[in-house]
Amino acid sequence: MRKLFFYGTLCHRPLLEAVIGRPLIQGEVKPVTLTDHAVYWVRDQIFPIIVEAPGQVADGIVFDADEDAVRRLDFYEGGFDYD
Repeated sequence: MRKLFFYGTLCHRPLLEAVIGRPLIQGEVKPVTLTDHAVYWVRDQIFPIIVEAPGQVADGIVFDADEDAVRRLDFYEGGFDYD
């Protein structure tokens, strides 16, 4: 299992379930906050970015991902060609 932090669209349960190909299990996802960080939409883009921001808090989730979920998430995110 790998603990993954999401702060953007993958916090939306129906999208995360579609990407991993199954319903989430009770306790598999937990709401969390990341201190000294903030989330902003990238100008002229359709995705958010997280940045260090002293005194701010970024809301997100932690997902306990198995190997299959990690493979599916890698495939999903790979389509966006992020650097």
